[in-house]
Amino acid sequence: MSADSQILNALTKFSNQKYDRIKSECLKQEKLFVDDLFLPNDKSLFKRVNKLNGIVWKRPHEICQDPKLVKEGAKSRDVNQGQLGNCWFVAALSVLASEKKVWNKVIPEYEYQEIDRKTYAGVFKFRFWQLGRWIEIVIDDLLPTINNRLIFTHSSTKNEFWSSLVEKAYAKLNGCYEHLDGGNLSEALQDFTGGICEVIRNESREYLDPEKLENLFEIMKKAYERSSLMACAINISSRYEMEQKLSCGLVKGHAYGITKVQSMSIKGNSFFSFLSSREKLQMIRLKNPWGAQEWLGPWSDNSPEWKKVPKSERDKMGLNFDDDGEFWMEFTDFLRYFNEISICRTINTSLLTIRKTWCESLVFGEWSSPDRAGGCINYRETFCSNPQYLFELNNDSDKPDEVLINLDQLGHRFLGRENLTIGFFVMRVEDNRKYRVHKPKPRTTSSSYINMRSIFLRTKLLRGRYVIIPSTFDPNGLGKYMLRIYTDNSINLKELKKDCPVPFLHNCNPFSKYASCVTSITVKSANNLVNPESSGPMDTYVCIKCESQLISSKIVKNSLNPEWNVSGIFYRYDQRKPISIQVWIRNTFKDELYGSVILDAKPNNKHVLLECSISGTQAARGIMKLEIQSMTNITSI
Repeated sequence: MSADSQILNALTKFSNQKYDRIKSECLKQEKLFVDDLFLPNDKSLFKRVNKLNGIVWKRPHEICQDPKLVKEGAKSRDVNQGQLGNCWFVAALSVLASEKKVWNKVIPEYEYQEIDRKTYAGVFKFRFWQLGRWIEIVIDDLLPTINNRLIFTHSSTKNEFWSSLVEKAYAKLNGCYEHLDGGNLSEALQDFTGGICEVIRNESREYLDPEKLENLFEIMKKAYERSSLMACAINISSRYEMEQKLSCGLVKGHAYGITKVQSMSIKGNSFFSFLSSREKLQMIRLKNPWGAQEWLGPWSDNSPEWKKVPKSERDKMGLNFDDDGEFWMEFTDFLRYFNEISICRTINTSLLTIRKTWCESLVFGEWSSPDRAGGCINYRETFCSNPQYLFELNNDSDKPDEVLINLDQLGHRFLGRENLTIGFFVMRVEDNRKYRVHKPKPRTTSSSYINMRSIFLRTKLLRGRYVIIPSTFDPNGLGKYMLRIYTDNSINLKELKKDCPVPFLHNCNPFSKYASCVTSITVKSANNLVNPESSGPMDTYVCIKCESQLISSKIVKNSLNPEWNVSGIFYRYDQRKPISIQVWIRNTFKDELYGSVILDAKPNNKHVLLECSISGTQAARGIMKLEIQSMTNITSI
């Protein structure tokens, strides 16, 4: 199924407003559409009181002659910010204009919606992604003006209106225009794509290191070539620095769109560059959503550096020196000033591609009262009451797998409220765990906790079973979320809902038998094993047997000091039966028992580290290292 088909199948109509039906009714009645869900009044503009005088709502044909939705194609330089503090949205909008395929998803069938058509009815439709679904927003084309000028986002071309109408649809989705005042680049980028947003922070300027710089440039260049949307900002240390203009022309506390990343050939001056005929520079093109205030340093508009660039190269870059807010920088200069970069990727999950394919695992959930909103790991007593999700990595290699994790919350912008501070915690659990974790295990990895709508982490994990716990920072934060994990193979992501095993028909069966204790065992390693067949190493694995349950470790090859790191959790019904840990030698035709360790493991409600001698066969030698917990409370591990 194509991406466009998936969007149509999952499309939600905002407030059940249907574009085709509305347009048909307006044409039939020979009237222009007025949206009664977003009327041309102060309520659609402001949270509470009118902050601007003299506002008149007008349609495009009342503002100019020959209005167009799109004139001569959408371009990043078309988009300019107005009197609203939504540079984050406008910067993302300028990036959207440079990616035609993505732009067409947000503005579907734009030719059919064109203003000068005979079917014009003053109604338009746009699409945005919100928490796992595409929402189609229908609006009228009444736009706020003062003295016949658009007061919010507008195009550099006076009779082009696509950017103004997209902004109006986004304002309707979020409650009013003023709700767009202040935001994060990644939020708008994600709403245009449904992708996952990675925020790269360069606070310490660590990427000025040549190796890290080269790596980051390749990441961004590849992202651009794959139609990812990108934007950036210069962070501030206090509110007094907001929109402070630097001597180099850049503005602090202000968002810029990244509209191109490429290597550029220049004419070299050295003997070696003469031999190779060209030197390469790493370049990046930015767009200031104000439509002005450009970079004044090297490679700025009309700077002498451009004389080094062959005309053919300048033409290929689409170079122009208009005062439109768009400019080029060398990548090292870019990293010297910008310390926040947002990259929004649409992850490739298609099998019919030559690009790397990811396997997507997705769940929806909710932090709810009274017992599913326990706060972060700082609140250890309540942390494990949060929703929990189990997943398993089954790679055969000893090398870790790359894993992408993205947590999205349902935003609160439409309510005019701050987002919840959210994040997630990942822990390695027993290889056979099927029930909820009741006591936090050591952290394998975790995200930062930030009051952003989307949290992203790129990490590497070894083979094994894991539990991920998404949470708010403080307990009792309530809200809906979506969790996405991308891996090389299927991970069988599922929510853990049950606290412990419960007998079948336990409510009506008086003979139902419950577990009397729970035991968790981790077999870490063994030392000084002896190969019974030779003086060389051998391939070994361990099996943990407890009542009717059995789990096995991976095979460790060519070692007399193997590290198995296999763990199991066992709900025991007969404490008298010991636990057996067997060491096996892997052979071509038939595996051979090397020796074993027998544990009494009666519950003592303690966590114990043991070193046990391996015995049970004539050849058995060596010491096994393990950890064990046996608890009478079966919901305590």
